[in-house]
Amino acid sequence: MCCQILRKSPACQPVKTCMIRTLTGIGRTRWLTHFALLLITLGAVYLTRRFYAPNAALSYILTIATGYLSLALLIITLLVGPLKLMWQRRNPVNVDLRRDVGIWTAINGLIHVVFGLQVRERLGVIGYFLRETANGYVLLTNRFGIANWVGLAATVTLIALLATSNDWSLRKLRGPRWKAVQRWNYALAGLALLHTFLYQMVSGREHYLITATLAFTLVLLAGQFVGIQLYRAGRRRRKQ
Repeated sequence: MCCQILRKSPACQPVKTCMIRTLTGIGRTRWLTHFALLLITLGAVYLTRRFYAPNAALSYILTIATGYLSLALLIITLLVGPLKLMWQRRNPVNVDLRRDVGIWTAINGLIHVVFGLQVRERLGVIGYFLRETANGYVLLTNRFGIANWVGLAATVTLIALLATSNDWSLRKLRGPRWKAVQRWNYALAGLALLHTFLYQMVSGREHYLITATLAFTLVLLAGQFVGIQLYRAGRRRRKQ
């Protein structure tokens, strides 16, 4: 379709951009967005390494960097809607920027999980969730165990959201059903924040990380409050 339009109008985008869009479904703007998010991810890892090295293992550095970056990106995805309502008084079902930031939320979140399970190697993966007793394994129900079970729930939700963050899922599920799936972002945010706060209590994180997490929470709550008010105001205008 894009190349057909190109033949008809010289004012269309360049051939190279047209071919990229045809082959991948991603335009130049989205490629630049993904490249920028890749640089942000690498920058976060580099800065974390500069702060913790040489006293921390690579697994710990990657866990901290990608975990907090994933949380920050998740908050941004939930602020796009209120900002759209504020500037345009409408919030489309799909916003490419929100979807692309969400994809990098998932990428960083999954890296965080993989390396987070290696920080305490002596436990093994099972030791993060279960405690061995004379009669077998039982659920780990202290703060450490609860933090990991919450993290597991967040990971499952994250994978489900990532799996549907594509054009094929958008077409198959249609707008309302796809949007209903993507609203699990709110549950993911709650789980991610709870997981973060629990781990901060267990591991004694630095004060600036605790402050940053509190700031993320307040910004999220403020953004959602504004979004709800704008949505209600829009409904009232449409009824008049």
